[in-house]
Amino acid sequence: MKKILLIVVGCLVLAGAGWGVYHFVLQKKLLVEDVLPQQPLFYGKITDLEKNLQEFIASPFGQAVQKINFKLLLDQSKMDPKQQEAIIKNIAAIYDPKAQFIINQLFSQEVALAAYSTDIDFSSLRAMSPAQRVEEVARIFENIVVVTRLKPSAQAIEVMSQVISQTGEDVTRDTQEYQKHSIDVITFKKANVDLYYTRLQDLLVFGIGSRKPVEKALDVVAKTIPSLSKDTAFQALKPYNVAGAMKVGYMDLVKIMTGVQQAAEEFVKTSVPEDQRSQAQRQLNETFEQFQGLTHLTYSYKGGPLAQGNLNLFSSNPMGEGLPGFACMPVENQTLRFIPKEIVGYNWNTCLRLNNYWGQWKQSQDEAQERQAAAATQGEKIPGEQTAETIEDFLGMSIEDDILPAIGDEFGGYLAGIKTGKMFPVPQLLLFLRVNDRAKVEAILTKMMGQDFLVMQQENYANVTINSAALPLGGDIQPSYCFLGDYLLVGINRQVLKDSLDVVADPALSLPEADDFKILNMAATGKNLHMVFLKPPLLIQQIKNLLETVNQWISAQEDQRAAFLSGSQRRLDDINKEIDFQQSEAKQFQTQATALADAIQALRSQMLDTTVQQQELTQLEGKIDQAHKAIEGHQEQRQQLEKIIGEYKQQMMPPEKRRLLLDEVLVPFLNAVEQIEALGWRATQEENVLRVMVFIKSKE
Repeated sequence: MKKILLIVVGCLVLAGAGWGVYHFVLQKKLLVEDVLPQQPLFYGKITDLEKNLQEFIASPFGQAVQKINFKLLLDQSKMDPKQQEAIIKNIAAIYDPKAQFIINQLFSQEVALAAYSTDIDFSSLRAMSPAQRVEEVARIFENIVVVTRLKPSAQAIEVMSQVISQTGEDVTRDTQEYQKHSIDVITFKKANVDLYYTRLQDLLVFGIGSRKPVEKALDVVAKTIPSLSKDTAFQALKPYNVAGAMKVGYMDLVKIMTGVQQAAEEFVKTSVPEDQRSQAQRQLNETFEQFQGLTHLTYSYKGGPLAQGNLNLFSSNPMGEGLPGFACMPVENQTLRFIPKEIVGYNWNTCLRLNNYWGQWKQSQDEAQERQAAAATQGEKIPGEQTAETIEDFLGMSIEDDILPAIGDEFGGYLAGIKTGKMFPVPQLLLFLRVNDRAKVEAILTKMMGQDFLVMQQENYANVTINSAALPLGGDIQPSYCFLGDYLLVGINRQVLKDSLDVVADPALSLPEADDFKILNMAATGKNLHMVFLKPPLLIQQIKNLLETVNQWISAQEDQRAAFLSGSQRRLDDINKEIDFQQSEAKQFQTQATALADAIQALRSQMLDTTVQQQELTQLEGKIDQAHKAIEGHQEQRQQLEKIIGEYKQQMMPPEKRRLLLDEVLVPFLNAVEQIEALGWRATQEENVLRVMVFIKSKE
């Protein structure tokens, strides 16, 4: 008996081991991409949602956001109350334990959404009934798949039952079959929506309103249609994502832009007046030409105290070749050498492209001349627009031959702070522009600044000539410029220019030496297209100082308005009293006149003289007429005053409400943004891809 028992136990152990080998070794764990079909229009995936959400809620930024009174903010908008309620619920759901339970049960590990092409006949939509249009749009959901990964050992039925019990919805449940595989169906009666799902290992695959998304996932697993994990285009772009990203996304721009263009063209055909249709179609073609050649877009994001994200735009040709909208070329950023490290924000761009704006302006001029010619044939006149000759005559140069070639494509600037406390706030701002021909640019500036009302001054500082315009507004506002190598620097005053020249003399004072700039990898070498760096705490502090100044100004304005309203209201009260008095007098005069008229009639019946009485009646009638005219004049004044008072009251926000918005909306919002210590992004091009990299450093 013992031998038999040992044999049975041994068989069970071997069977268990075999099952374990099959389940954990031979049976490969399914990835989300293993159950999704190839060639999605859009694909997005989030991992560790529960962990990241809890970190967000516990972070200084998340805590600060929670203090914003969104309801008060939405009350100030003209949004529909139902929309307001929906927004408030969505915001509250982030911190709601019930919502966090659902996230924990269904989406804590991994969740993805993929959308595929839907053939919609845009030309027939207009002829459809409203019900048919809803049906046509609903077909989009047949091509949307949602996949989520359950926690280890979780049972799909138990999880879905718990989630449903948390939602409190009235539901029915059913089970269907597809190729010998079960598909569960949950019908939410109130919303009249069916939710289809099936389990594949630890993945749940969902379809909303249709079981077709679930069927496609089952076909992928059965290998009757290829999976996204075998999609060569999709897989080739994955290395561009941030390592360890919690969010990733992918878009097929060819298919998306084709669909958008078809919809836009159909709108032009059916909704634009016929006489404007050709121009609208031309503008539409010009817009979509800017995106010709683009193939895909990917994005990814990794959170944490030092977060990083990127966006990659791919083209079938090298960027700048045959892509009008992306023809800028990356260069080395040489402006960092004159940017101080202690600044609020900095921006550098290589894509000014004045030639494009010039071309658009010339085209608008040609169109204006065509309109004038067409109007002339009809005997009409259209006022002429400013021509290029006017500008060229003033400057004594040709725009196309002299001015445009003299100006480069690099431009930008930095904000050092905002000065308050005087007549008005003054931003400490410096702008820069790369020039190709300094002599011509100097000639342009000399012409523009050589007006009679401007008094120009020159100062030599660090072997650089600074030109300034003396204005009666004080030294804080003194437009100034200088040339530093190939760059034109323009400042709100001379001091900002001097600060930049000091940085050139001492590189240790430059922005690349700032700790946050280094931490955000902003000082990376190489060629770039665009660079932005921002210190939110410094910016927020400047804004708060500015708010205090603005608040004092508003309070003074409110006091003036209150005094005006008080005086207007007193005047209105006086007019109302005057009207009451005049009406009372008119009534008294009318009573006397009626009695006197009766007396005159009685005297006449006795054949007596009524001359004296008639004179008195005439005087009374004159007084009545004067009283009525006075009443009419006062009523006009009253109407004007009531209108003025009403308009002022509409314009004025009660001080207590303004204070509430400031304390419960604006200041908490600023406090939230202040939790971001530094923010930056860089854009560059690498062969067939435009890359935008974002870096965020937050308080821990």
